[in-house]
Amino acid sequence: MATGGTPEFVRLVPSGGDDISRTLERSLGISFHEAEQDKVRRGLQGGATTPREVDAEHLVRENVAGLIESIRNTLNFYANAHPGQHISSVVLAGGGSRLAGLGAVLSRALGIATTHVDPLDTFTVRRKQHAAGVEKLALELAAPLGVTVGGK
Repeated sequence: MATGGTPEFVRLVPSGGDDISRTLERSLGISFHEAEQDKVRRGLQGGATTPREVDAEHLVRENVAGLIESIRNTLNFYANAHPGQHISSVVLAGGGSRLAGLGAVLSRALGIATTHVDPLDTFTVRRKQHAAGVEKLALELAAPLGVTVGGK
């Protein structure tokens, strides 16, 4: 939770996109790379046409339901500890936040707007890093950058 961009309460959710990919990997007997591609391509959009796709959609939705419950518990904890303070949005970060449809599903489930963070926004990114495509990894860098900056 943040006020005016200053963090007041931070909680890293103990599950995320890799957990979804690992579940797909184990349950469907595919490689992690295939599971990751399947997860990102499929997202929460629906449209399965084969039994394997139906299974994959079910597994993704089951994992996301656990994630939503974890976020709901965090919001409830904060609201109980800080009565009268309004939570205006949930900020999504990490590779799992790329899951198509996640923001909309979270917003509907929690009744709160969602937004993505740009973890590189407060950093100067050198030309060499731009050329290497560091922006493509920005969401994955959110937690390590936050821990690094928070430690100063």
